[in-house]
Amino acid sequence: MADYENYMAQEYTGWPLDRDGRLAAILLLDQYTRNMFRKTPQAFEADLMAQKLAQKAINDQEVWS
Repeated sequence: MADYENYMAQEYTGWPLDRDGRLAAILLLDQYTRNMFRKTPQAFEADLMAQKLAQKAINDQEVWS
């Protein structure tokens, strides 16, 4: 949970800058929140952020493998 809180507090500003960090941020914001905040609205509050990061990865034609 600390990583999520730190990311949301903009303490992990370097994560979205490279492929691996962007993937970590997408997983944290989209998948981990589903379990950390299960059955609460907070489980979905970072969806737009994750979507924007994923769209940037697609637009940059990043290869995930």
